[in-house]
Amino acid sequence: MSMHSCSGELAALRKLEQAVRACGLPTMMVSGQVQLDMLAEALREVLQARTEAQHAGAEAAV
Repeated sequence: MSMHSCSGELAALRKLEQAVRACGLPTMMVSGQVQLDMLAEALREVLQARTEAQHAGAEAAV
């Protein structure tokens, strides 16, 4: 796994952590729909980063 793919996944996981923390905020600060949208986007980014990391690993193995 390349350093770039690791850093991409780490950045996506950090964004997911921020989204999860935002869900703990009162809905007066962040609406429930915004919280769900943030979580969904962050999870998509984690999935994409992991997929890219797996592809990079497979290419490096060849």
